[in-house]
Order: sequence, then C-alpha cells, then structure tokens
Amino acid sequence: MKACKTSLISDDCVIMSGTVIHHFCNIYNETHIGHDCNIGSYVEISGASIGHQVSIGAYSFIPQGVTIDHRARIGPNVHFTHEFPPRERGDWAPIYVGKDAMIGTGAIIMPGVTIGNKAIIGAGAVVTKSVPENEIWAGVPARRIKPGNPA
Repeated sequence: MKACKTSLISDDCVIMSGTVIHHFCNIYNETHIGHDCNIGSYVEISGASIGHQVSIGAYSFIPQGVTIDHRARIGPNVHFTHEFPPRERGDWAPIYVGKDAMIGTGAIIMPGVTIGNKAIIGAGAVVTKSVPENEIWAGVPARRIKPGNPA
C-alpha cells in the first residue's frame, strides 16, 4: 500500500498491497480495501468493503454498509448514503456494487440499492432502485435507458 502522509488511515483498517491512496483521504471504522486499488484525493471511506482493482474518484463518500466488488469504477464526487430518511445505525440498509460496474461522476446511490455486475450509472444520476446487471441507468431519479444483454 502507498498512502500520502496527508491521509488519515485508522489502525483497524485492512489495505492490501498495490493500493494507492492519494492526498487528504479519511479511511476508518474497519474498512477493508483489496489489492491494486486507486483511491483519489479527498475520499472518505468508513467501514466499507472494497474489492480488488477498484478505482474511486476524488471527493467520493463511501459509508459503512457499502460493498464494492472487484474492478468497479466509481467516478469523482460519488456519494453513497445509508440513512435516508435518517435512521438508527442498526436500520441502515446495505448497498452493493457488482463486479466491473461503473458509476459516473456526481451520482448519488441511495440505501438498499444493488448495482449489478457490469451495470453503468450515468453522471449525476440519483439511484433509488436496484439496477440489474449489464443495464445502463441515468437521470433523476435514475431509470433504465438501455436494457441488459439477454442471458
């Protein structure tokens, strides 16, 4: 792991080899980050699970209860939220991002959402429903703009 001295990483986190953490990141609350990830500047990750070879753009927020699977791409300024409306910690709904999924700049992912493998979320989308694999969703609220490939 290579982390800038300006980043705060708590001792209870696991960060695997090959991962690069850029300036002014806060990573805490037992976060687990796989190998060969790239974490952009000003990212906050609290208690999330990040797979291998994941890229997270600058200014993103990833709270407890979020799982991002291998090779996903999270654009800059993407925000995951676990409490809307505000809830007690035990009521937070988990969020899952599948393998090879891509989330565009400025998207907001609401609680309880699953984003399927290889799904694409457009920039600025507000995702309030789960997205099946291979589909492209965009808009506010996000809706399907291209169906997935048939199995």
